[in-house]
Amino acid sequence: LSSHVHDLAVRDADLPGVLALLRAKWLAPLPRDRPLWDVYLAPRLADRTSVVFFKIHPSATQGLGPSRLLDVLTGNASATAEAPD
Repeated sequence: LSSHVHDLAVRDADLPGVLALLRAKWLAPLPRDRPLWDVYLAPRLADRTSVVFFKIHPSATQGLGPSRLLDVLTGNASATAEAPD
């Protein structure tokens, strides 16, 4: 997981500053030598909020839409039910 989960190491930053940093991460290609996803964390912003940014290549979702995948990753019970045939 250490090659996929990244602490942005910004403490007491404001949201616009974090979003500017994440823009560069969004534009950079994912490394092709490992599964095509990354997570970036900014746990303690100045306004006492946090940011979790998922970057997932469409081929890594294996047919799940991005919002459904996020529901599964965050434990949303409605998302874990089997899809109808």
